[in-house]
Amino acid sequence: MSRAPAAEPPNVIIYASHDTGRHIGPYGTATVHTPNAARVAREGVLFRNAFATAPSCSASRSSLFTGRYPHAAGLSGLARAATGFTLSADSVHLANHLKRRNYRTALFGLAHEATGGDSPPAHLDALEFDYRNHGYLPARVLVDDFERWLESRDSSTPFYAQICPAETHRDFRIGDAQPDSSLGVTVPPYLQPSQALREDLAWFQGSIRNWDAGLGRILSILDSNLATNTLLVVTTDHGIPYPRAKASLYDAGLEIMLLMRYPTVLKAGTTHDQLISNVDLVPTILEAVGSGTEDGLQGRSCWPLLTGGEYRERDRIFAERTFHTSYDPVRSVRTSRFKYIRNFESVRPDWYYSEGVERHRTVRGVKHSARIMRQADPKNRPWEELYDLKSDPLELDNLAERREYDETGQELARALFRWMRDSGDPLLQGPIPSPSFLDNIRALQATDL
Repeated sequence: MSRAPAAEPPNVIIYASHDTGRHIGPYGTATVHTPNAARVAREGVLFRNAFATAPSCSASRSSLFTGRYPHAAGLSGLARAATGFTLSADSVHLANHLKRRNYRTALFGLAHEATGGDSPPAHLDALEFDYRNHGYLPARVLVDDFERWLESRDSSTPFYAQICPAETHRDFRIGDAQPDSSLGVTVPPYLQPSQALREDLAWFQGSIRNWDAGLGRILSILDSNLATNTLLVVTTDHGIPYPRAKASLYDAGLEIMLLMRYPTVLKAGTTHDQLISNVDLVPTILEAVGSGTEDGLQGRSCWPLLTGGEYRERDRIFAERTFHTSYDPVRSVRTSRFKYIRNFESVRPDWYYSEGVERHRTVRGVKHSARIMRQADPKNRPWEELYDLKSDPLELDNLAERREYDETGQELARALFRWMRDSGDPLLQGPIPSPSFLDNIRALQATDL
């Protein structure tokens, strides 16, 4: 049965962390202190199978906030001055969509879909936030500012607040976080346990605890008089900052938490197992505020799923990586049963083995102790990887060269090609240069004029 829509457009808050994956209590990680995330799940909706379009911060956030795939949104790499990537001119940010609908808009934290903090201010100006406190700042600072902004706003107009704390990105000590192993430490099953790794994970858990405390403050602010007419979305950009997770297209790199709370509209304590991509969030929010669909969006609204309407379930989701710390183009398609990965270059960069651990490690030796289980990932890799997620959830046994899986692999390869073609993936035309590379070539050519 469909639930009645709200009489007025809701306020919208997105609380989006860095690099947290699903490493919180509501998804089964019992060693982290996340009572406030548990409250959102208890009072709202939890998606068990939500995934990012990319395992990299800017690329994933381009989908999260524009409803388009990274290559279509202009962010095939990190948004920073060194690479030159930024949102394409025809990509409309959620804040701009809502501003056109008479929403007051505010940014608290790093808009990593537009800038890494070193990009030209024009990239951020294009998002047209009415208010912004932009920077790599901890949750407690941002939520304090959010509360002050609420007190000064015109309460007759709905608002959109984008709150993006620095937690749980490395360095885990931001916001004066301390290591937290009071409930133990959860070691992901694809990593080899060691004392150094456990110590590093304790720091990660301490950062998660601070992030959850920020969420608790948001809930307390809403409890005063805003809860019933505010859609709260709690999510992250991609998987956790450990080997074989962040920056990889395995599930550990793409899995995200996704929780929503909207009292009186969304049924409390609901869970959904359908495949959801974070490219679906913008169309979902636009439908929630009564705006319908928009041209140029590549995601699919799941609002009917949430409200008892007619919903066309996804049978597959897609993901990509082109640049992270280096050029390494990979694409993937995932169903409820299988994952197909296409590697377009044959050599895996060294960062694949130690992403996030070596450069900012808090404990010596983590790089060497946090090794992937089994030698499943040689530096010289095949074009194709195929995994049966039912029997091999860690994606260790590549089935791509087994004859009995030929039909499955070919079907998924066709689906991947069609998605790349239909979404305008420039990789089909050849290697993708960064904007910085093109500027460099033009500068060199100019010397011969």
